[in-house]
Amino acid sequence: MATSTDHLATEDLLIARAVAMIREYACSGLTVDDIAAKVGVGRRMLERRFRKAVGKGVDEQIRKVRVERAIELLGRSEFSIGEIADRCGFSDMFYFSRAFKKTTGKSPREYRQE
Repeated sequence: MATSTDHLATEDLLIARAVAMIREYACSGLTVDDIAAKVGVGRRMLERRFRKAVGKGVDEQIRKVRVERAIELLGRSEFSIGEIADRCGFSDMFYFSRAFKKTTGKSPREYRQE
């Protein structure tokens, strides 16, 4: 018979696997549905458990990791902003700029200039 602590341990493992996938594959076009399928739960259940454990949605975490990678590339590469957006998994330049500014308070161009 499963206990509530067994459930929490399973939930923690599920979230840990999801977080590891995001860290490794966020810039490769990873989606919430991909993660849900890999960890073996439905999208709604994953999102609910993830938000409870991490404090933000799965898609927000994917975006955060992508922006963190963009920050690294802006600081240490000569790639164009469009190339950086593409390398970080953003298929749309406008969306990249908006997500970047929402996260950092600056546009990618402003961030690079500083």
